[in-house]
Amino acid sequence: MHDDLEKVIGITVGKYPHHLHKDLYQECWIVALEKVKDFDPEKSNLMTFLYLRLHGVCKNWIKKNIMFNSTPVEDYMLSANDKDFEVDKVGHTKSQKDGQFIIKKMQEGYSIKEIKDKFPELGSLRTIYNRVEEIKRAS
Repeated sequence: MHDDLEKVIGITVGKYPHHLHKDLYQECWIVALEKVKDFDPEKSNLMTFLYLRLHGVCKNWIKKNIMFNSTPVEDYMLSANDKDFEVDKVGHTKSQKDGQFIIKKMQEGYSIKEIKDKFPELGSLRTIYNRVEEIKRAS
């Protein structure tokens, strides 16, 4: 049963951003261990039984811990590890190429707000932030 739980949790958590996996994984294990006692293999398989419950856990955790407690997008800055990030190794689509451009500008010292104001064709603050995160995930 442990391996089956591990598989269901891994599939569920894998659909969310990589930097959240550790926290979501822990939350899902707590709920899975509580709910598994109600599991009846004659009614459904384990994946079906837990899948939506675990997605709900992930969404609620993100709402509670990220959406309302995060830094506003306009204040987003690259971390120290991202300062030397080699963006040219990633990116084939237009959004990835935009992300490369944005990261290069941020490495030059521009804020997301300054990039949006100077290059409005890149989209909203949220779009610019998403492009940066997409490049970081792809690396």
